[in-house]
Amino acid sequence: MLDHRNVIKLFHVEEDLDFKIIALELCDASLDRLFLLEDDPKKYRGPMPPETEVLLQLAKGLEYIHQMGLVHRDIKPQNVLIRLDSTTQRVMMNYIIF
Repeated sequence: MLDHRNVIKLFHVEEDLDFKIIALELCDASLDRLFLLEDDPKKYRGPMPPETEVLLQLAKGLEYIHQMGLVHRDIKPQNVLIRLDSTTQRVMMNYIIF
């Protein structure tokens, strides 16, 4: 199991003939919600770190994934999740790995 602050924790996977159910760590939004129009109710309006911190967190998460011998084959804003760390009150960028 992957264990890094910039990689979402995967708790459980279950599937049947029609569906795959994936239980992940709870997050506040995906990065693509930042780019929605201002009047869209789905737009993420929570706190965000500076752009350089966002890029650094993403790079650290991707570096860890690669060190574990894995390749993320679908990096896009929908697969980058935003999570407010309740212990440090820092906003964390996290990758989803399936």
